[in-house]
Amino acid sequence: MPWLLVAVVVAVLVMARPAYAVKPGTALSVEPEIVSARHTMAGIYARRGYQLMVTSSREGKHGDGSFHYLGLAEDYRVRDPGSAWSIPDPERAAIVTEARIALGPLYDVVLKPDHIHVEYDPR
Repeated sequence: MPWLLVAVVVAVLVMARPAYAVKPGTALSVEPEIVSARHTMAGIYARRGYQLMVTSSREGKHGDGSFHYLGLAEDYRVRDPGSAWSIPDPERAAIVTEARIALGPLYDVVLKPDHIHVEYDPR
């Protein structure tokens, strides 16, 4: 019955990982630092009753030298008028504060008007 144990472990791991959505056309980073940050952010959003929506990762137009192009930054939606994706302003600030604590000093977490920008920056 080892297969039963393996099935139970896999089920527990899948259920423990908070879900997130991805905006169509988004090319998700596979860099371990950003994958880890994404799962941390998904957990923070879930604990507050929201689902994380990744709106930009490696694709899109960003500033010169952006960490997005290195796969070391992602953006997460906080505003989408008239939809379930909108998060009230006080909650946005609380999410950013929690993310800064959870991710630590090697990450920059910045609240923009319509998204939260997270980048891994060990400098």
